[in-house]
Amino acid sequence: MGKTPKKTSNKQWALLQNHLKGNNEECSQIALPTGVGYQIVEIKNIVRCQSDSNYTFIYCKDDNRVLISRTLKEIEELLKNHGFVRVHQSHLINPKFVKGILKQDGGSLIMHDDTEIPVSRQKSKQINEILDTMLRFK
Repeated sequence: MGKTPKKTSNKQWALLQNHLKGNNEECSQIALPTGVGYQIVEIKNIVRCQSDSNYTFIYCKDDNRVLISRTLKEIEELLKNHGFVRVHQSHLINPKFVKGILKQDGGSLIMHDDTEIPVSRQKSKQINEILDTMLRFK
C-alpha cells in the first residue's frame, strides 16, 4: 500500500480551502496533500472518493489513486459545488462516471472502472433523482 501520508498542517489545509472557496465553480484543479507534498489533479477526472478512517482515497479516471490524510467530509465540502454526491457514509462519487445502477440489495452504482459502490437507504431517493435527470434521453 505504500507509505502512510504525513498529516497536512491546518495552515496548509486552510490555504488550500481558501484558494478553492474563492471560485469553486471556476476552479478546475485540486491540490491533494500526500506524504511527500501535493499532487495536482483535474477535478473533472476524479471518479470517486472513499473513506478509510481519517484518510480518504481519491480515485481518478486514469486509474491513479491518491491517499490523503483528510476525512471524506472535508473532501465532500470541497467538491460538492462540482457535482459530487455523497451516496454512502464511505463514498463520494462523480455522477458523470456512473456506468450502471443495480436495484437489488438496497441499490448500488457501477462506476466506469466497474467498481460497485453501495448506496445508503437514506440517499437512494436523492441519488435516483439526480441520476434520472442525467440519464434522460434527449
